[in-house]
Amino acid sequence: MKRTTSLIQKATVATIGFLLCVPILSRFIEIPKRKLDGVAMEYSHPRWSWKAVKKGKYQKGWEVWSTRDNPVWSWSIASTNELVYRLTGELSLDYVTSIQGGNDGYFWQPMYLKSFNGTRKPQAAVIEERFQQLAQAQELLALHNVTLIGLINPNILQLYPELIPDKYKAIVPGPKDYDIALEAIQRHKPEVFDAFARLKEEQPSYPIKFFEPTGSHWNDIASCLTVKGLSSKLADSWKESIPDPRCESYSMEYPPRPSDTDLVAIANLLFPRSLLRPAPYVQTPVPATLKKPRKILLVGTSFLFAIEKELLRRKIADTTTLLFYFKQIRKDGEGNFYGFDRRKITKEFLLRYDAIIVDANVSAPGSMGRGILPVIIKALQQETSSTPTTVEQSQMRKN
Repeated sequence: MKRTTSLIQKATVATIGFLLCVPILSRFIEIPKRKLDGVAMEYSHPRWSWKAVKKGKYQKGWEVWSTRDNPVWSWSIASTNELVYRLTGELSLDYVTSIQGGNDGYFWQPMYLKSFNGTRKPQAAVIEERFQQLAQAQELLALHNVTLIGLINPNILQLYPELIPDKYKAIVPGPKDYDIALEAIQRHKPEVFDAFARLKEEQPSYPIKFFEPTGSHWNDIASCLTVKGLSSKLADSWKESIPDPRCESYSMEYPPRPSDTDLVAIANLLFPRSLLRPAPYVQTPVPATLKKPRKILLVGTSFLFAIEKELLRRKIADTTTLLFYFKQIRKDGEGNFYGFDRRKITKEFLLRYDAIIVDANVSAPGSMGRGILPVIIKALQQETSSTPTTVEQSQMRKN
């Protein structure tokens, strides 16, 4: 018995000693690093300067380089995350994380938790002003035959509260931001498509949820249903016919596409593939055949990525421009985003488009449009009145 205990102790000490030597060995023996999503993988040792030494930056730089610029660090992060998740079902035990583990193998984002619980004071005045601005901007754009639609997106917490562990739930009684937004919409009558409410209504008709366990955004069916609702409003405004996208016609794929696995990628687990599940994807739709090419401007959050893709795929839009958080710009859903100067939002810029879609999450309806609504109002109020010549000019620009 003593001999067995002694062997175990020696083996443990030897293992610890070996692991301690691996960072040094990795400087002489090539050991592959494990890629970590959202984390820098290459570090360089700091450059010497007395100023950096006095401020402690030089010493800190050496600490970061020696710790992270070796393969042990990346593998240890993945191994620790895997161990914590398998033992607890969560990704962080200190609550300081951008994603967290939930029930039934789902991941979720704590950024929505304060709104879900109502622990953040509702921004009643901001919400009231925002939907009043939305209605006003819609009226001004309508004078030039430009359709403006507000879109309220869901999030997984508020659409599926049963997926959130009970220990995170501390719901405060009283109206939430979304409740206040509904009242403001009722008062000011802006054109809004409430995708959150529509998906709650449609859920009983589908055997699967509208979020994938490993994705941060709505899945293909949810974005299809949202485009269906938006298409109805666009068709009425344009006096056009837009085909039904047939969101109920879908097939399951495994593995899911990257857009449905972004959370598990960021989780940086050792065995992420074991958590993937088949995901639904709507079959190729019948494209719209519109009287003329349509241009659509989208302004807001990353939920618009899927909307933009669907508008282009279904030929509802011939070209699109996405102003991501009203800070960056991208054309036709391709390539990188580039910085955008808000001063470019002029009357001429706005009248290039046949429709404008602005969005906000159900957790923060007061952020609708991310600041573009007052800019639209200012740009269009510079003229004292609308004349037939002005309307004809706007139509010529689109054509």
